[in-house]
Amino acid sequence: MFSTGLPIIIVITIANFFAMYWIDKYLLLRFYRTPKNWDDTTIKYTLSLLKWTFVFHFVMGMLILSNSDILSD
Repeated sequence: MFSTGLPIIIVITIANFFAMYWIDKYLLLRFYRTPKNWDDTTIKYTLSLLKWTFVFHFVMGMLILSNSDILSD
């Protein structure tokens, strides 16, 4: 969302995904006992929200790049 204005966030996000992968893997194998109940409603709701993330990302990038205080000489 803010990678247009702050490219370092991409590196932070990659580190976050790496850490969360190993944390989730450890918790799944050692800590959790019973799976959560997921149904079609949860998946459809998540997919309906995911469609709006592209629009929100585009709008935030446009606002960052069009701000004259950030990109002034």
